[in-house]
Amino acid sequence: AQSRYKKLYPVFQDNGKFLFMYGGVLALAKKYDEAIPLLEKSKNTYNDPNLWVALGQCYEEIGSYGEAREHYQKAKNIIPHKFYPKYLLVKLLMKIGKTEEAIVEGRKLLSKEVKVISPAIIEMKEEINNMILLHENSR
Repeated sequence: AQSRYKKLYPVFQDNGKFLFMYGGVLALAKKYDEAIPLLEKSKNTYNDPNLWVALGQCYEEIGSYGEAREHYQKAKNIIPHKFYPKYLLVKLLMKIGKTEEAIVEGRKLLSKEVKVISPAIIEMKEEINNMILLHENSR
């Protein structure tokens, strides 16, 4: 897929959705330094919430935690009813040592009503609950 996107890039270089898809393929291949410029350029003409999640994940992978946090927060604000961006934000906050903030956000997330229960939601809730319990037991 990467080689096809690369060939099509000159034609679609200003198409936000194309840039998002190309950047997403590169991110999946762990080519974050190549994915980020495409995803950033995509923001100019495309506003899919998954774009902000993908950018957050890329920035987190390269250690730019401030940028990752900003993008997860943006995704969370664009789609406040979705679980995944909030989950990623809680995990990032815990990772960067913002434990109290992570616990506050995690508790909000655990108390959130879920419209469609799925194995993924159950796993994310369990992980957040375990993070909170682990922190409380370490006090």
